[in-house]
Amino acid sequence: MNHEPYQSSLFELTAEAVVLIAAAGAVFFFGQNTPLMSLIIALLIAARFIALHRRGDLVFFLLGVVLGGGNDALSMWRGVYYYTPSTILPVPIPVWMLFFWGQGFLLLRRLVRFGPFLSPSLPARLFDRALVMDAAVAVVY
Repeated sequence: MNHEPYQSSLFELTAEAVVLIAAAGAVFFFGQNTPLMSLIIALLIAARFIALHRRGDLVFFLLGVVLGGGNDALSMWRGVYYYTPSTILPVPIPVWMLFFWGQGFLLLRRLVRFGPFLSPSLPARLFDRALVMDAAVAVVY
């Protein structure tokens, strides 16, 4: 059993950023076309999971979908902002935005586990509870 703390490489961090930037670029060009944008981002995320998957990534992706999507839903119910693209969900959030949130959380995971930011005294874990709580609080506020 490996007892070294999970540490992301510069390649992994850069690759996660490239996926998020590619998704953001697609939003710029196709964001109003919900079916096309949903397909594009689903393909990007699928390719990302094939190329960059690490144990625990799915947990963080789903946390991003739930917490980020929940934050968006609450913001819309409170009238803070509204999305203009069409939606197929019961709340006015384009489905591609949920995937975008998931990818954002994956990038955050890689960033906080990048070598220069990682303490050598941290125990090895599948995922860090403190990071999950910090991300949840950041999204809620």
